[in-house]
Amino acid sequence: MKTHLTPDSLVHRPLLGAWILVRDPRDALYSWHKFRADFAKDPLDLRARTFEEWLDQPGPTGVSRLDDWASFYDAWAGARGSFPRTTVTTFEDLKSDPVPALEKSLGDLGVDIDGTDLAPAVERSSFAAMRAHEEKHPDNDARDPMTKTRIMRSGTPNEWQSWMTPGLHRKFSTGNIAAAARRFGYRTEGT
Repeated sequence: MKTHLTPDSLVHRPLLGAWILVRDPRDALYSWHKFRADFAKDPLDLRARTFEEWLDQPGPTGVSRLDDWASFYDAWAGARGSFPRTTVTTFEDLKSDPVPALEKSLGDLGVDIDGTDLAPAVERSSFAAMRAHEEKHPDNDARDPMTKTRIMRSGTPNEWQSWMTPGLHRKFSTGNIAAAARRFGYRTEGT
C-alpha cells in the first residue's frame, strides 16, 4: 500500500514490512508546492504568493509544511523496528540508478528478483514513457481546466540548487526539518 499517513494511522492493519521512499526535503516540498498550486489549485494553497509563504502555511496536519515533512519521516523512521522488514530508498537513487536501487530494496523486503526482470518495468515507468502515455490518453472532458495541466513532472534531483535563496536556506537548515533530513542522509545546512 502507498500512503501519506503516518504509521500510527495504520496500527489496525497488519503490515509485514515498510518501504520508505524519501526525497530531499527541499525538492520534495518544492514539488509538492508546484503540484498544489498548478494542479490541485486548492484555494488555501493559492493564498500563498511565494513558495516561502507556502512553507509557513499549515499543511494537512495543522503545522508548517517544513514540520509536516519532518514529523512524517520521523514517525516512519521511529516505527522501523516495529516491522519484520523495512527498507529506505531515496528518490535520488531511483532517478540515478533505478534497477540496483529497486533490487536492494526488494531484497531488504525479502523479494528475490533479478535486475533483468526489473529493467523493462523501469523503462516503462520512466518520465519519458509516462509523459508519452499521458499525451496519448488525455482526459476527454475539455471543459475541466484541470485536464489541461499535466501531472507528470520530470522530478530532477537537486533542483533546489536552481531556486534556493538565503531566506529559504535558513528555513531548511535549522529545526526539525534539518534534523529529519540528516537521518536520511540529506545535509540541508551549509551551502
